[in-house]
Amino acid sequence: MDGGNTGSSLIQHACNKLGCGDLSILIERDRCLARTSGVRATIWTLDKLLSSYA
Repeated sequence: MDGGNTGSSLIQHACNKLGCGDLSILIERDRCLARTSGVRATIWTLDKLLSSYA
């Protein structure tokens, strides 16, 4: 993965301690939004780093 639509590479995310699992959640959200229109998809999480992308 190249970091999806986050603007950072996988290596940059790893250095910032955003794991592949969290990155997969972000990419799946983006894929879901691309397939639908008029739908708002959010990520519910207690993880501070992941919530910054939510």
